[in-house]
Amino acid sequence: MTALFVAELQFFLGASIKEKLLMDTTRSELLDIYLDITFHNLPCDYLSVDAMDVSGGQQVDVDHNIKKRRLKKDGTVVSEDSKNKDISDGLDPNRCESCYGAESSEHKCCNTCEEVRDAYRVKAGVLESLGSIEQCKREGIAHRLEDTKNEMCNVQGTLRVSKVSGNFHIFAR
Repeated sequence: MTALFVAELQFFLGASIKEKLLMDTTRSELLDIYLDITFHNLPCDYLSVDAMDVSGGQQVDVDHNIKKRRLKKDGTVVSEDSKNKDISDGLDPNRCESCYGAESSEHKCCNTCEEVRDAYRVKAGVLESLGSIEQCKREGIAHRLEDTKNEMCNVQGTLRVSKVSGNFHIFAR
């Protein structure tokens, strides 16, 4: 019995080291990151999801697999009826409105408030006040932001990124 105990103790205390190296040969495939995050006291209009990696891949304001749901303080979903109104009635479809100093080869014209915000995001500039932007005034964005200031936001979906070193950010814009 003592011999069995000593043998088992030696086996238990003895370390066996096995080295093994595996190479991931599927670098071209994408990695799915699943998100389900609720932000309290932060409306969805302010949130943006960005991803970037060391190979130069950059995704700005990802929305193709990400859904942002507006929530009331009690957690119930806010109806989306008022958000998607068509405000282009009566406007020239071929117009080219100002980007307020954020013009680039990608954003030559900014006909909506969202396009102005995107142009500033690409230029890494800070947009001081949406109330001074004509497109935002026309779309009622400043009033909508005031109406949504007591809301929460649930960010849910899949972010697809390359299998290389990188990071993603969820930030208030």
